[in-house]
Amino acid sequence: MTARRLFSYWPKWAFSVTVFAAILWLTLAPEPLPDEGLVFFPGIDKIVHACLFGGMAFALLFDLALARYKRHKAAPWRFSWKQLLVVVLTDCLFGAAIELAQSAMGMGRAAEIADFLADGAGALLAVLISPYILRCIFRTR
Repeated sequence: MTARRLFSYWPKWAFSVTVFAAILWLTLAPEPLPDEGLVFFPGIDKIVHACLFGGMAFALLFDLALARYKRHKAAPWRFSWKQLLVVVLTDCLFGAAIELAQSAMGMGRAAEIADFLADGAGALLAVLISPYILRCIFRTR
C-alpha cells in the first residue's frame, strides 16, 4: 500500500485530536499512570512536559501537511514562519490553560512557570525539526 493511499483513509485532524486528548488525560487526571516502583530523577516532569507539547506541535504540523498532501500540493512539509508561530503559540496557550486548570482543580498540582516554559521549549524544538521529519514521511518518488 502506498503512502498516498494509506493517507487518503486517514481522517482529518485525527492525530492532533488524539494527542490533545492524551495530553488532557495525562495532565488533568488525578493519577493518570501508576508510579509505584518507578524511580524518577528531579526535573523529569519538565522533560515530560517538553515531550508532550513537542508531540502536540508535531501532530498539528503533521495534520496540516497531510491536508496539503491530500490536495496534491507540492512540498507539503514547507511551512511559513507565521504558520510555525501559530503552532508554537497554540501549544503555549494550551499549556498555560492546563497549568491554570491544574491549579484550580485542587489535585495537589500547582501551576508552575517552569512547566509552562518546558511546554514552550518542547513546542519550539518540535517546530524546528518537524519539517525535516515530515519531508521524509511525505516525500514523493
